[in-house]
Amino acid sequence: MIMGLRSALFCAKVEMHRDGQADYLGILGAEISADSRPGVVQAWLTLQLELDRKTTVGRVVVECEGLKQDFPFEAPAGHAEAATAFPLMIPVLREGPLWVTVIDDSARTKPIRQKWRLKFRPDAQVLEDRGAGQQIADSCQRAAATVAAGSKRAEVARH
Repeated sequence: MIMGLRSALFCAKVEMHRDGQADYLGILGAEISADSRPGVVQAWLTLQLELDRKTTVGRVVVECEGLKQDFPFEAPAGHAEAATAFPLMIPVLREGPLWVTVIDDSARTKPIRQKWRLKFRPDAQVLEDRGAGQQIADSCQRAAATVAAGSKRAEVARH
């Protein structure tokens, strides 16, 4: 069972080491900014969870305008902490919220929700193509579905 969320952050890059440790590079703050209107931001979502040392099965739901995807995970018994990280292409179609919800499917607990703000840089280039927003949303959704399908609930780092 998930006992708590130790950290949730977006960063530009994750470097994994043989010993299971990870470096998070280019940490993004509470606001995630796109260089164009509409735009896309490539980032990694990283989560560190506190567990009750029992097998935990759950999912991370990432949601904003133009994107909604579940990313499954499983943490084996015997671990008090688990971490996961996965790449995302985040569509920024309008300024507004990006929600990340951690759901514990192995226990009836309240989901844990975190919110970031999506926005445009002040000097963001305006894209003239009227279909650009839909193309961006479609590309981001396909990329997220590919990452989620590859996770197979087996990509949780054990600490």
